[in-house]
Amino acid sequence: MLNWLRTLILLITVAILPVSTEAAVLLGRVVDQDTGNPLEDVNVEILEFKRGGQTGPKGHFRIENLNPGAFTIKATRIGYAPATKRVTLDSNTARIDFVLRQTVLPGDVITVTATRAVDRESPVTFSNVTRKELEDRFHTQGIPTLLSELPSSTTYSESGNAIGYNYLTLRGFDQRRISVMINGVPQNDPEDHNVYWVNFPDLASSLEDIQVQRGSGSAFYGPAAIGGSINLVTKRFSREPKLTVTAGYGSYDTRKLGVTLNSGLLEDRLALHAHFSKTMTDGYRNGAWVDFLSYFFGATYYTAETTTRIHIYGSLNRDHLNFYGNSRFKTVDGARVDALRDKTLRRENPIVGDDEIEDFHQPHYELIHERRLSPAVTLHNTLFYVQGGGFFDFDGSWADTTYYRLTTENGFTPVANPGQSLIRAFVNNRQGGWLPRLSYRSERSRTEAGLELRYHQSFHWGKVRWAERLPSEMYPEYRFYEFKGAKWIASTYLNHNYRVTDQLNLMANLQLAYKRYGLFDEKFVNTEFTVPYTFFNPQVGANFNLSDRLNLYLNYSRTSREPRRKNLYDASASSGGGQPEFERRGDGVAFDFGRPLAKPEKLNDIEIGAGYRSPKIHTNVNVFWMDFRDEIVKNGQLDLYGQPVTGNADQTLHQGIEWTAALRAARAVTISGNLSYSRNTFENHTIFEGAQPLALNGNRIAGFPDLLANARITYEEKELRASLSAQYVGKQYTDNTENNRKTPDLRQSPDYVDLFVESYTVLNLSLAYDLGRTLRTKRFEIRLDLNNLFDRLYETHGEGASFFPASTRSL
Repeated sequence: MLNWLRTLILLITVAILPVSTEAAVLLGRVVDQDTGNPLEDVNVEILEFKRGGQTGPKGHFRIENLNPGAFTIKATRIGYAPATKRVTLDSNTARIDFVLRQTVLPGDVITVTATRAVDRESPVTFSNVTRKELEDRFHTQGIPTLLSELPSSTTYSESGNAIGYNYLTLRGFDQRRISVMINGVPQNDPEDHNVYWVNFPDLASSLEDIQVQRGSGSAFYGPAAIGGSINLVTKRFSREPKLTVTAGYGSYDTRKLGVTLNSGLLEDRLALHAHFSKTMTDGYRNGAWVDFLSYFFGATYYTAETTTRIHIYGSLNRDHLNFYGNSRFKTVDGARVDALRDKTLRRENPIVGDDEIEDFHQPHYELIHERRLSPAVTLHNTLFYVQGGGFFDFDGSWADTTYYRLTTENGFTPVANPGQSLIRAFVNNRQGGWLPRLSYRSERSRTEAGLELRYHQSFHWGKVRWAERLPSEMYPEYRFYEFKGAKWIASTYLNHNYRVTDQLNLMANLQLAYKRYGLFDEKFVNTEFTVPYTFFNPQVGANFNLSDRLNLYLNYSRTSREPRRKNLYDASASSGGGQPEFERRGDGVAFDFGRPLAKPEKLNDIEIGAGYRSPKIHTNVNVFWMDFRDEIVKNGQLDLYGQPVTGNADQTLHQGIEWTAALRAARAVTISGNLSYSRNTFENHTIFEGAQPLALNGNRIAGFPDLLANARITYEEKELRASLSAQYVGKQYTDNTENNRKTPDLRQSPDYVDLFVESYTVLNLSLAYDLGRTLRTKRFEIRLDLNNLFDRLYETHGEGASFFPASTRSL
């Protein structure tokens, strides 16, 4: 047996429910009308006898010991319209199948329906990840890795094994330009625009589904969507009591234990759901360990006209820092070697100090209320609060007394530079908001109007945790930078869908958004400013169903988005010379805080697509043309925390084609895949290196691979499931010079490092076997997930000459 099998991972899912031992007489299967996916936890009842059964994970049910005769069978599930059928039993066994349609019942419309796309109705480009796909594929990896099989998606992790800090791109746009919502609540940091998936590392265990829309204008709450939007919906509550236990072990001492409890529906009014898990790993890269304690608690209360939900979720996180990439070449025994092609050297982590860690906790609180005012009108209200706080400690040995402000003017006796030292950077975020919306449905139209009112405040400081040499006046709580940030957000939107005929559906969206940054209480520098932005974002589209199988759609949207706060002023870098990025007043000294240098991004996006559906084949193809003005792009430099420094480009162009397909090749075999090809170039952009301008017109933009492809084949028969996936990611440049395309003489240096991530193909294998029938439980699944089947050495991301390696073959 190969050595790598010694780290075998066993992901065991146990769902304990009573199992009938009677012989089957009536068999059947229940699926979702829109997706065709099997539905679990559907109650199937014989009305004449008030007895029945419930569907399992694959949608199958069985009702036993029935005498011949005619019966009425009813299938019900929370969130779906009930279905009833008559069946006549002339023999000992019969089969009946149901197709259930999702309904707009209280308790189920907890996301913004205006941004929830519907197949053959919404003229937008989107993909769904179903609950079954989440259950079949999720183990410990971050949500970006789960989504990386979708069209035009790429991902990378700092640790190399997809646990901890994970990042996602859509059409090459980083997640600062992707609007992310959980149950309709915005998740992008208001100041930084980033999404910190690490703050809910096990949320996928509590998700019902995920919808990913590509293209601009696909979100009304949170930051404007440029690359697209991601809508995550937490699990609807189980009608029956259920206990689920998951446990697993894998490579790099990765281990996980999780417990999920469902109360079932108590007195037809109350349902409770709780999930707790512990995830730990040493990480693929040296010192990239994590220790996560995740939790999710939900409660829902139903009445005839209302539904009230409470969600509390988050994770207590401790992890070692590993936000710097690796150098490609190293000198070993006097020879220059390619470290990224060496199985030992590529695992090195530039951050080596044992004390360089992060400790952070960000709980989320949600109160979601829905009231049916009439059969056509529903009022939704969401109140949320997020309180995040913590620190990360990192090496400060490069800093001098000036950087730490240990100078005479600040009351310190000059001494030698601190030498070996550790910096603690602390942040506390508080954010609250109210998201009301009113929806109206008629026979031919659906209209939704909503508001977003949010306030965010942050508190940042940095101090020297310890150092070799410090002035005698130094006291433990001395902070060499400190400031507060704030952001006010108020927006309103109107979404209208109108079915002109049974074939033609029109959509129109309007959004008016007001956003205002504030910075105040800055220590030492006393910089204070507020910067307001107002945006009007329209979107129109049409979907035409040419037949019951073929549809076409067209969409146009215009979207504007404000810069992040660091584009205005990185106050945490003020001691190192960081200056506010604003125009100077006439005296050439004072800043004009009404004239920021960073401009808002403006995008015009046209999407044209077609879809075809049959019982065996689903396929879609779409083209996009995105004309971008003042796109905020990387300039090739990194800040202290390994994040790219950015600035505006006058004009860029993103255009491409995306194709997806799924085929049921046989009763037990499904083949699916997608292909994306795009060109992402500068139309007008000049940078200045020293005194020499360099025009980048025609260059490819860093981080945007031209070609992406995914394929998956799945065999699922009775208790066995086997799935093989393949992913191809094309070459992606790590800075905007396109590997110095216009200055090729620079590449002649013997120490030159190519500024691109090479294309790669990686295969992953998943095997699962359900022992539930043997052990007389509903489900007892043993699963093996084998990543990077052929042990490829490849990198998934780069910034300049710094690269992030992916794990070799692992479990």
